[in-house]
Formats: sequence, structure tokens, C-alpha cells
Amino acid sequence: MNTNQKLIFAITQHEVLGIIIEPFIVSVHADGQFFFGLRKVNTGNISGFTAETSESESKALAVCDEYREDLLVKEFSKKRITPKDFFKELTAERFSKIIRPYIEKRLISCLDILAADGNPIYYKGGRKEILKEKSLPIEPCKVEVIMNFEKREEETRYYLSAICGEKDVKIFGESALLITRMPCYAILDKRIYRFPDGFDGNKLEPFFRKEFIAVPKRSEKEFFKTFVKNAILDQKIKHSGFNIDYKKEKCNPLLKVETSLEGEPLFALYFTYGKKTIASNFSSIKLVDITEEDTIELVVIERETEEEAEICSLLSAGGLTNTIGHFYKPFGEEDKKTNMYHLQEWINKNHEIIHSCGIEIRNEKNFFSGRIELLLNIEEQNDWFDVKAYAYFGDFRVPFIQLKKYLLNEIREYLLPNGEIAILPQEWFSKYRETLQLGEKEGDSIRLKKHQYALVEQLDFSGRQKFRKIFESLKQKKFSNNLSLPSGLNATLRPYQEKGFSWLHFLYSNNLGGCLADDMGLGKTIQVLTLLLKIKEESQLEIPESTISNFQLNLFGGNGDNLPPAHTSLIVMPLSLVHNWESEIKKFAPGLRYWKHTGNNRIQYKNGFYNYDVILATYGIIRNDLELLREVQFNHIILDESQFVKNPESKAYLAIRSLNARHRIVLTGTPVENSLNDLWSQLSFLNPGLLGSLNYFRNEYVIPVEKQNDEAKKESLKQLIEPFILRRTKSLVAKDLPELVEKVHYCEMSQEQKSLYESKKSEIRNHIFKKMEIPGQAGVKIDILQGLMQLRLIANHPGLSQDGIGMESGKFEEVIRNLDNLRAEGHKVLIFSQFVKHLNLFRQWFEFSHLPYSWLTGEIGEKERKQVIQKFQSARDINLFLISLRAGGVGLNLTSADYVFILDPWWNPAVERQAINRAHRIGQTRNVISYKFITKDSVEEKILLLQQKKEKLAEDFINANNPFRVFSDKEILEMFE
Repeated sequence: MNTNQKLIFAITQHEVLGIIIEPFIVSVHADGQFFFGLRKVNTGNISGFTAETSESESKALAVCDEYREDLLVKEFSKKRITPKDFFKELTAERFSKIIRPYIEKRLISCLDILAADGNPIYYKGGRKEILKEKSLPIEPCKVEVIMNFEKREEETRYYLSAICGEKDVKIFGESALLITRMPCYAILDKRIYRFPDGFDGNKLEPFFRKEFIAVPKRSEKEFFKTFVKNAILDQKIKHSGFNIDYKKEKCNPLLKVETSLEGEPLFALYFTYGKKTIASNFSSIKLVDITEEDTIELVVIERETEEEAEICSLLSAGGLTNTIGHFYKPFGEEDKKTNMYHLQEWINKNHEIIHSCGIEIRNEKNFFSGRIELLLNIEEQNDWFDVKAYAYFGDFRVPFIQLKKYLLNEIREYLLPNGEIAILPQEWFSKYRETLQLGEKEGDSIRLKKHQYALVEQLDFSGRQKFRKIFESLKQKKFSNNLSLPSGLNATLRPYQEKGFSWLHFLYSNNLGGCLADDMGLGKTIQVLTLLLKIKEESQLEIPESTISNFQLNLFGGNGDNLPPAHTSLIVMPLSLVHNWESEIKKFAPGLRYWKHTGNNRIQYKNGFYNYDVILATYGIIRNDLELLREVQFNHIILDESQFVKNPESKAYLAIRSLNARHRIVLTGTPVENSLNDLWSQLSFLNPGLLGSLNYFRNEYVIPVEKQNDEAKKESLKQLIEPFILRRTKSLVAKDLPELVEKVHYCEMSQEQKSLYESKKSEIRNHIFKKMEIPGQAGVKIDILQGLMQLRLIANHPGLSQDGIGMESGKFEEVIRNLDNLRAEGHKVLIFSQFVKHLNLFRQWFEFSHLPYSWLTGEIGEKERKQVIQKFQSARDINLFLISLRAGGVGLNLTSADYVFILDPWWNPAVERQAINRAHRIGQTRNVISYKFITKDSVEEKILLLQQKKEKLAEDFINANNPFRVFSDKEILEMFE
């Protein structure tokens, strides 16, 4: 007997799971007859029965696997349990709501796969039933279902009729069987039919065993009100015995303010047809109503779908976006919660669209819903702008200055004289807040100072704008090429230095203050001296020799009456820079008469200052001689290393602010070291009122930018300060400088050092966390900083800790090894450390090894400091210079060195940059290489990561877009991990 094996898919009746499709292997006789033996198969064992399967059969097998008994247990039970026990515990509700829908989804997929490839499907039925050899064809077309209603005298009959293609489909019959419900597959008249996607198979099943459903007279009205009414909405129907009236009604749109389930106010869009109001997302294109009279009559209204779509399109064009269902919110608010003000503001802006579409607005509060606009007129005066602004709410006119308290305090509601509530546009709060805050009230006007021109630009000012050219030149940093260098200048300026001089002179000519923020080593000093020399030559305010002689006779006495108008400029600096300025004046601008107002030989009367073009003074002297100095009218006050007054609450800053000058300049390579507060103090000194009060500046800029990374606030601040800052980095003037190479050199700890470090870290961490557990415990931050200091010292050298005396340091050995190599090659090296006692370890080693070196810390006086620097610069046999980071941060020109060693990382990378700039500056002829020594697996590596977050903070507000935020307590605590 010739037989072969065949894979088939059969519809079966599972005792628990209901109707499913299962794959079997059957033996087929040569004449096509099935043997009675069947074997269930799956993807795991099919290869043992047949050589190959088609692609569609393989896909169908995989789908059938997903509802195998063992896999269903694995999917829906958290316990290791047999299918039998699983089915025992399975409740009818869980099966019908979760498991059966899961199975039906896969049955539909399986039927679709088999039908697409023409695979036959067979019927087997229950476990003990015999497989039917004749397959069940799957009809390719979908069945169209018609719902029939016949109202008779005694009852109403309801039944279904079905058509597939042009052929009637018999629903009533013994072989009828529902396979899936939605989408619906069913066996009818020994064929498999697919019904439309929205059709629910539950409506079909009652007619398998009866030809119609009879609704008795007593239930008739309720049946028509619910079932028949809903059937007309989404199904094709035939009817007899009652009337259906099809009517046309005008579409009236309605926008209601409703609250979502999440408590968010939203627009809800409705359409009203006659007395019928529906949500805009109502699915049916028909509206159905039923008469309440004895005679049943249904009224059907066809919706104006095109008109509804046009209204939705106009609302979308007006800035509304559909969120879910029939709810809308203003565009741009999709990812955040709206409030009532967002909605009302949209109404005010779009009242023309609302009027043209005939949209009815419903809201609980008495909001003003007309046009809101602001009209501005700006008049230019000599040194300020008068801003005349009026807000219009329909016919009501309000001076804009009256809205100041509303806009500065985020109050949106403004009560109009007629009792309506106007919602101030959100745009006003961002666009005009700074103008109202920084401007001065003059009647109904707002007065802005000349240097606040950026605020005027934000007002879309289109007047004469005599200041426009000034500020465009400042922003673009383009000035007249006709400005000649002073004849008394004893130097040749590089192109970027000439531009810096032109910029400073342009500010001076227009009575504006500026911050020259060039990198260290680019010659800020010579640019300023060129300006002062040029001003002297232009002013020709030469004091007669007789006046000078008479004044010198009375230098420390007399009142100096009848002296010429003041032209004296005051330059304030750290003590360590006084010698630098003196040397540069003598070298480059010998025509400037200067006086060092330092030490005991200080001028005692105000008129004594007027004998000089330049007064050199320190920040400390300014505080000590404040009573005298604030009586002097200086032409310029110039702050060198102006970050010294970055703290606006310091005595130095308050003293500087109280001095009198016609013009102001600040010089610094790091206008922002730690926080934007640094920027406020310096720019408020230059141009008072530019950034408002300190409290305003902190709330308006520092917190939004540093804590929230607010890009809009960042850009606004840049616009305000850009004209008054000139910043050139070494990369911008690279052709005038040698190459700088920076490297990080990692060092392994010695074994003893590592053990000590880990032990100390654990001890500190436990102490801090234990202390933090006590509510209100003070001094935690101090403990953290002290703990970090101990770990940093051990990372440098265990000998810097009491517990590590006598131990070796991996970093120390690496530094010495590298120094030996560099000395042998004839290089000079600057060696920086924050810790003097760390430098002392190297000092002891150099002396033990008889190596010449130079030494500079904060304890060395000005005279000795000068000698140390000159000796290192000129002596060929001194290759090593040990310098404390703070003592060597500013005022040093050490271009004889071409290597810089940073022994330990500092929190602020700008401080390290200043140290490197001692060698990498104008005058250097060789490449400079910097090595930063980092102890691996220590707090130093984490400091290095934190440095990257603070890198280029100043540039963030000058010529870059990198965000900045200060270190948090959490970041510092992570160093102990």
C-alpha cells in the first residue's frame, strides 16, 4: 500500500480553549484517502515527519505554536504548573477577557496566512471526532451583512442577510460555526467566510440556529431606541413597517472649555445639527433620532462632513492641534499641560477665524475675547530712549507701564473697566519683561539708557535709530580703519591688537564701557596703554611745567586749585602686577606720566593725582584710601584681573563702584570663573543698569541658565552683553603663537599608597554618611571638603598625610622620571601645585640631587619675586621652577620654559589654564607642552571629569553655546564612591 505523509491544518474544538486551528500530520493513500492515524505537530518536531514545508505553512505553524497548551501556561502563569492544573485554576472571566482574545488574534493571523497562499483547511471538531477529508474553502471576498427589521402588527422581527460577491450566504444551518469574533471568521454552508473588520461575530451567532429574532410589542420602543437606532449609524439596513426620514440640518460648530481626566483645561470641539450635538470625533456620518409618538419614526441626519473638515482645518491653521478624541490645545503646548490662559490667549489671537466660522465659545469665566494688541512709539534722545507704549483691549487703552507689576509678577488676569477679564498675552511676559524691569519710569513712558540698546532692538523699533550703526559695529567688531596709532607708541602691534585698540577707542568715543577678555598672554596691557596714549595725544591736555613744579612743591599739602580738567586714569590691579605695568609703560608708552600709588609713598590730596596720566594702585590700596580716591574725578578707571571684584558683596567691589570716572574698562582672561554672578559685577561696573539689580539678575539669568539650562535666557543675556565684550582666544590668533600640546599623564599608586587611600576613603565616607543621617546636623559640607582634601594629598604623595610618612608615591616617581628625561634634553620646566608642602617634597629631592631650581610661593615678597623670575628666564643652568598655583596664576612671563607640569588638578580649569599661560604667551618661540599628572583610581580622575563640565564657561556667554552648571553636592559626594 503506497502512502505518504501530509501536513494539514484543521479546525478543532478544545475542551477549554474553544475553537482553535491545530496542525497535524496525516497519512494519505495513493487514491487521496486519509488514514485514521493523526499526529499533532509543531515547529519543534515537524522535521521528523516531512522533508520540507512551504513558507506559508512554516509561518502558520509558528503562529499555532503560540497558543499550545504548554506555551499558554508559560505566558500567563507565574508558577511552574501543568496545563491541566492551569486550566483548573482558570476563571471564566479571565479566560474570556484575556486568554481567548489572545488566541483569536493568532487564529486570525493563521487564517490570513493560509488563505493568502491557498492552503486548504479541514474540520475535525472534538478530540474524539474524525477528521473530515474534504477541505473547507476560504472565500476570497468579504461578506456584506445587511440588518433586516420588519415591524409587524404583533411583533418586530430582526434577522441578518449576507452577500459574498453576488452570491447569497446562508447563515442559518447545522454546519454554521463561529471561529473568531472580531474580525469575524465563520464556517457557513461548509465554507469559511471573512466578515468586515468592524463587524462583531456575536451579532452573527444567534442566527446559526434560528432564522430571526422576534421582539414583542411591549419591548418594541426600547428596541428601536437602542438597537435599531445604533444599527442605522454604522450598518446597512433594510426595513419595512416603519418610517425613516432623511433630513438636512445646518452644521454649527461649538468650542467648549472642558477639563480632562488629568485636570487639564482643553478645548472640546462639538458640532450641532438642529437639536442634536455631537463630539467632533463621533464615528458615524449619520445622526439618528426617534420620535416619542405612538407611531415609530426615525429621523436620520447626514452630517456635513466636508464643512466639518474645513472647520477643523481652519482651527489647525489657527494654531490648534488635536490631542485625543475631540480635544484640542494650542500648538506648541503638546508636551506640557495647558492652562486656562493658554486657551483664552488663543481665542484673543484668533477671534477673526472664530467669527468667520461662526464658532460659539463657551467658558465659565467672564473673559474678554476680542482683539488684544500693543502699539509702541520710541523717541531717541541724546543718551537714552523714550518708549511710549499703550495696550489696547478692544476699545480700552491702557498705558503699558501700568501693566509692569502684572508682567514682572507673572499675573495674567487684568480687570477691564466693563468687568471683563483680559488675559495678558504670554509673549508680553518674555518680550517686554526686561524692558519694564531695566527701564526707568517717566510719566507714561519708559526710559532706556544708550547701552541698553539691545532691549530697544527687541521692541521691533523702526525709528531713526542714530545708535544703530554704533551697536552694529560693536556686535560685528568692525570699526573705522582711519584711526592711527599714537605717535608716542614704542611698539609694533599685531593685527588683532590693533583691532583691540580700535574697539577700546570706539567705546571711549561713544561713552561706553567694555571688557577686554583676551586669553592670557595676548597683550591686553599694551592695547590699553595704546588707548591711553592716543587719548592723551588727542586731548592735548598738557599741564604747564610751572604748574607741575608748583604742585610738586606742595605734593603732600595744599589744595591744588586751578588745575586743568582731569585727564588722569586709574589702573587697579593685584599687587603682583604693579611691576609689570610699570615696566610696560616705560617700555611701550614712555610719554605717559605715571605714579605708583603703593606702599608708604602715596598721594595724600586729591589734586595730586592730576599731575599724572596714569595712577597704578592695588585693590587693597583702593579700600584703604577710599575716602580720598572717591573725591577724584578720573578719566578712565581700568581694572586688571577684574575677576578680583567678581563678588558683588565684597569690600573691593563696593569700593571700586564708589569711585568716579568718565570711562571704564575691565581686563580679564576669565570674566566668568565660577558663576554668572561674576559677569554681573564686572559689567555693572562698566555700564551701570545694563543687567539690572543683582537680585533681578540672579532670578532672571543665573538660575534659569545655570540650573535649568534655559536656552532663551542664555541667548537674551548674550544679546545684552555682546557689544561690550571683546574676546580673542589663542586659537583665533594662532599664527602669532606657537603650538600648545596638552597631555594627561596617568600614574599608578604604589601598593602602600593605594591601601592607605582606600582605607582613608572608606573612613571618610562612613563618617559623612553617618552624619548625614542625623536630621539638621551641621558641618557636613565642611567634612566633605576636608575629606576630599585628605584624599587629594594622599593621591599626590602619602607622605603628605600623617598616616603615610615613609611611604612611596607613584606620582612622585613618574614626575621625577620625566624631569630627568627633559633635563637631559635641555628643556626648562614649570612645575605647579596647589599644595606648597607637595612642592617641598620635590624641593628636598632637588637639593639632595644637587639640581639647581627656582622657587616661588605666596610668601615671597615683590622685590624677591622679580629677581627669581629674571634669574630663571636668563640662567641656562636652572631648568626647574617650582611654583604654587595661586602665586603663579597671574603676572608672570616665563617664556624660557617650554614644558609645564600640573602636579594636581584644580577644581576650576581656568586656574590651570592661567598657569600654562605663563609659558604659552606672546614671546614664546617654541612649542609648549603641558603635562597634567593624574593618579589613577583616585579622586583626581573624578575632578578631571568635573573640570570638563566647567570648561569654557566664559565662552558660553561670549562666543560659544556650551551649557554651564555649577557642581552639586551630589556630584561632590560621588567622588567618595
